[in-house]
Amino acid sequence: MLNNKDQTLVEYVSIIAIISTVIIGMLFFWKNEFVEQITGLSCGLSGQEYHDGVRRGKCYCEENLGLMKNKQDLIINNFKTKYGWKEVWMKTKNKERTLAIVKPDGMVYLDEIIEAIYNEGFTIKDFYLKYLDKEILKEHYAHLIDKPFFPELVDYMTSDKVAILLLEGDNIVERFRKLIGPTDSKIAGSETLRGKYGTDKSINAIHGSSSKEEAVIEIERFFKDRRN
Repeated sequence: MLNNKDQTLVEYVSIIAIISTVIIGMLFFWKNEFVEQITGLSCGLSGQEYHDGVRRGKCYCEENLGLMKNKQDLIINNFKTKYGWKEVWMKTKNKERTLAIVKPDGMVYLDEIIEAIYNEGFTIKDFYLKYLDKEILKEHYAHLIDKPFFPELVDYMTSDKVAILLLEGDNIVERFRKLIGPTDSKIAGSETLRGKYGTDKSINAIHGSSSKEEAVIEIERFFKDRRN
């Protein structure tokens, strides 16, 4: 028979076992939330942003916007060093040109978009970063100004800097439109820039001139002060 001391010890062990079982069960049940919290904290401490993945417990970190903006500036500086605006403007003036605008949601993918443009054999004659104002957007989107969603479009396009690119190449208007895909990112193929980086019909990462005539107008609008 167990004496009182031994019985008390057994009771303590039993209680500890029950508590341990409950704790293990709770940790198992909440492990995904726990992992996400810890991962989010570690991302924050490393200067990164945390986003939930598709499934619970799956997560990733990505460079924060400040780091990405520095990266954008580096890309532009490297481009300016390699290709002078005055030089390339005069050398290939007779080739077809088009305008591209990497929209606020596409800016985090700017380097990938530029790489895709180069891989298609297009030449980037010049580009710059700019905060667009309402006046130039009213001019650029004049065909949409009476639409009920126009104020939201303006808010979206002024929410951050955009990259404005002057592109050149053979039949480039048609070829670049094929590269970026249809306006609605939801129906754009994964091989297109809008399908890969856009979200929907409005937030679709990138703009491209719709015709040769439109390209002339848009290039004049955004690059008329950069030809000196």
